[in-house]
Amino acid sequence: MRFSGGTVDIAIHRSLDNGMIEEVAMASGGGWGGTYVDRKFLSMFERIIGEKEFNAYKAKFPSDYFNICKSLELGKRNFSTSSRHFVCEIPLSLNKECLHAKKCSLNELIYQSDFKSNLTYKNDKLYLDVTLMKDLFSYVCGGIVTCIQTLLNSQNETETILMVGGFSESPYLQETMKNAFPDHEIMIPHDAWLSVLKGAVLYGHNPKLMHSRISKCSYGVDTFVPFNRDLHPPKRLRLVNGAEYCSRVFSKHVTMNEELKADVDLDQKIYRPVDQSHKTTRFDLYTSTIENPEYVDDKECKRLASINVKIPEKANGIKFRFTSVETELKVEISDELTGNIIDVKLDYFEEISETKHSCDITLDK
Repeated sequence: MRFSGGTVDIAIHRSLDNGMIEEVAMASGGGWGGTYVDRKFLSMFERIIGEKEFNAYKAKFPSDYFNICKSLELGKRNFSTSSRHFVCEIPLSLNKECLHAKKCSLNELIYQSDFKSNLTYKNDKLYLDVTLMKDLFSYVCGGIVTCIQTLLNSQNETETILMVGGFSESPYLQETMKNAFPDHEIMIPHDAWLSVLKGAVLYGHNPKLMHSRISKCSYGVDTFVPFNRDLHPPKRLRLVNGAEYCSRVFSKHVTMNEELKADVDLDQKIYRPVDQSHKTTRFDLYTSTIENPEYVDDKECKRLASINVKIPEKANGIKFRFTSVETELKVEISDELTGNIIDVKLDYFEEISETKHSCDITLDK
């Protein structure tokens, strides 16, 4: 379980006899990192002082704003289920800015706000009602526990839960995890906040350590197929040189939840230009959050990129396949006749009109 950038990534891995690691359940997670608590905490200032005024304060006193965030971070790392208070140091400049911008002290603004029963400002310190902080922590920790329970229900062989990342050092989260999973060993390495960085460096030295991963989504290509009046909706009928085609079909190459082993070529398919006179063509790559998508414009699908291909002379068809390489999926396109790899141009940002189908290739059955 990794906490990074305000999100939580949760995956189940199995340690193999040869020292390698394989992923046995698709990684999942959500916005339950420690920065959720930060955002909620700082949003209180926006509601008390005013969003415009607080943003102006951050721009005017960046060093003091950083000290507020630093004090909040230290408070999170000491806050536990048994804590009776939560204290955050507030620079004197914030109270002065309130007097300047709102003609009221910070204490007066707190008393006029919805937080008057939850906050107290005294001696340059903000005292938060412990119930308020526990509500914030409970929301975050509850989401983490629920997600882990869902994964464990699908893989009951798991014995150890490893927590890395800055939020892993929170006593409140650690206690919640130990209470929620008493039958599992909970491991938090020393300097858990550095573990993600250290892991990236170690992986860079030995990328073969990862034996396999689980695909988070399905990957495929936008293509034409011969139109079948018994299967295809009439709105998808396209006429090309007198032939009937079904447009925007999701030609799947990788299935969601499929095991992807390192350096293994995946499903290969052959495509041909709909119009044989064309000298160039384009492959539009799509992802889908379901295992068997039908059409690339379904709500579960999202365009990933476009690949512009120059068709070699005398080429009858183009071979297209994905290859699983370490942490990435790579695309390989070759000439069906010679097997030679074709140089391509990848475009991630080109807009595609929804009123005009973009591909001009058909899948060779």
